[in-house]
Amino acid sequence: MNVQVARILAAVRAVGPRKAVGAGTAIAPLLERLISVMKRLPRGAELDWALRAYDAKLSAPIDPRDLEDLFGNLLDNARKWARTRVDVSVTATSDRIVVAVGDDGPGIPEDRRSEVLSDGVRLDRTVPGTGIGLAIAKDLTTLHRGTLGLETSDLGGIQVTVHLMLRARSTVA
Repeated sequence: MNVQVARILAAVRAVGPRKAVGAGTAIAPLLERLISVMKRLPRGAELDWALRAYDAKLSAPIDPRDLEDLFGNLLDNARKWARTRVDVSVTATSDRIVVAVGDDGPGIPEDRRSEVLSDGVRLDRTVPGTGIGLAIAKDLTTLHRGTLGLETSDLGGIQVTVHLMLRARSTVA
């Protein structure tokens, strides 16, 4: 029941792609704030957090609330599962912002990765949670015409990589 309620609340918040007012939402400062919050949660202060943003002014044309929900879920998962370290990087291509969140936790078996992107699927119940964080992150990414992928982190755990549009595409016919 809690899973369904949380999922409905997330869907209500993301009723459609909300554009950021003005130039967009700066990614690095938003991630810095979220990491600061994670450090105050259980186990958060024990972890070594690294944020590398190659362009501190990089902005996404997305409402900050959607980005907070998206990256808050990813960072919270990393906080819960990391053994000692969480690495976050922000880079860009010519048309995409790429944010990668990796940890040194146990990871997710490759053959089960698509499963954890579904509503309420939890592979391990030893850590508190609802099992909807990755599904919400994927939904928000898709809503904003991005992609979300799971791969093995350089640290040995899981890495979630999000590709978001750098700027809105023209709709000129």
